[in-house]
Amino acid sequence: MNLFLIRHAKTEKTSTSVNDFDRKLAEKGHLQAEKLNDFIAKFDFNNVDIWCSDAVRTKQTLSFIDAHFPSTNIEFKNELYLASATEIRELIWNTENDKDLLIIGHNEGISDVASYFLGEKIQMKTATFLQISFDAETRQEWSNDLGKTQLIFRPQV
Repeated sequence: MNLFLIRHAKTEKTSTSVNDFDRKLAEKGHLQAEKLNDFIAKFDFNNVDIWCSDAVRTKQTLSFIDAHFPSTNIEFKNELYLASATEIRELIWNTENDKDLLIIGHNEGISDVASYFLGEKIQMKTATFLQISFDAETRQEWSNDLGKTQLIFRPQV
């Protein structure tokens, strides 16, 4: 089984006029997301659930790549917005499912959950795509230091 993690692409700077939840992708973020789309287009994703934070920037990142997941169940989860690694793990473990999972989220939680499953410090920068594989039949079997890095990609713009 596989866990795919994506940290949203680069966003506009924080300002007093825009709530953090509503921050949009910056021009660099659009370029990153386009390159991420080109990268993902090389693979065939079957039997994958997608969970995406319902913040604007994560939804925008997803909008660049969702065409490569035509028959996928996509869920927008408010609980992924700025979620900690513990919160993300609980979401994963509390779903009875044997499908691969793609999560589009935020730091520090997305980096910390990758670090937990891989047993090493991982820092996911904006628009990073990480594939972690598990020798498991269900998500409940995913645990600390049991994942293996299969693929990591970060668009250079």
